[in-house]
Amino acid sequence: MNTNDLIILAIGTIGGILTLYAYYMVSTNRTQGDSLHYQFYNIIGALCLIINTAYVGAWPSMGVNIIWVAVALITLRKGGALKALADKLRLGRK
Repeated sequence: MNTNDLIILAIGTIGGILTLYAYYMVSTNRTQGDSLHYQFYNIIGALCLIINTAYVGAWPSMGVNIIWVAVALITLRKGGALKALADKLRLGRK
């Protein structure tokens, strides 16, 4: 296994952990399914998995993760979480 393989393996492992963390948080009612917290970990986890699955040629899994990211982004947009975050970030500006 070369260095690139190890890096891609690490990225995929991190992606899996982040996605499972998000699922755990929503499943145990520690966060809401439309929250920025949940969707952030879903998006980052799925992006890591996309990198991993593209590298190894697992095209069906890559497709699922692309859709996963799209659903998360749509959820954030419709749920207003992105607007709420933007509003919070503007509080520090004058």
